[in-house]
Amino acid sequence: MSKYSQFGGNRATTSIVNAWSSSAAAAGLTNVNALGGSPARAVLSGSMTSATYKTLLSVTGAGECSLLALYTADTTSRTLGLRITVDGVVVATMTTAAIVAANSGLLHAAGLYGGPPPIRFNASLLVEALSSVTETDKLTLSYLYNLN
Repeated sequence: MSKYSQFGGNRATTSIVNAWSSSAAAAGLTNVNALGGSPARAVLSGSMTSATYKTLLSVTGAGECSLLALYTADTTSRTLGLRITVDGVVVATMTTAAIVAANSGLLHAAGLYGGPPPIRFNASLLVEALSSVTETDKLTLSYLYNLN
């Protein structure tokens, strides 16, 4: 029997509520160097269109994600958005206030600084990002996940 069941175990995340999960939130990550020697994998955003979500991570299968960090590469003023979808359900839409510092953005890190629990998924995880400006490779998504 799967540990993802009605009898307990690690059920899929249905909602993320934290200091950065409201539309008026300030930047949650003030310097990516706070991640230290994290073994996170990173992907550049590629071409982004202003105020349009773009998929940066898509995972199929069951597992959990312990780290998501979306951060800037330079000092261009912009707002960032991060949308997390678990098993087809949007569980969080996070936005920042204007960011003008490099290496700043949004962070969801299980266990870091007493952070939230990992994001659990039974079938899929989708992470999308947006920027308030049209740009190419100016955002980075760092992530850690494992499949069960």
